[in-house]
Amino acid sequence: MTISIECVQCEADFEYEVAELLKDPALLVCPNCGAKADPEVVEMAMSAVDELITHLRRLRRKFRFSIVMESDELSSTNTDEEMYAEEEDNQGNLWSEEPEEEEDEE
Repeated sequence: MTISIECVQCEADFEYEVAELLKDPALLVCPNCGAKADPEVVEMAMSAVDELITHLRRLRRKFRFSIVMESDELSSTNTDEEMYAEEEDNQGNLWSEEPEEEEDEE
């Protein structure tokens, strides 16, 4: 699987194979200006992509996939945990910190 990349500094376009970046995360360097990515972050991201591919392979008999992601989709100010917390708040909590008031039976 090939990943297309655009350098933010010089706007150069280049590509890498996921397998290459899994083997050596330090390879992610802009060939035009030399901008480098943090190898630790590249390793985590490529591992996640590899895991995604593994799971999608299990579905390929019934479905075809094409993944397109724009950089704008990555610039959300909320983390996944914050988004899930907001969803929970919107759905209402099943548990409350406050004890319920019991009605007196007459």
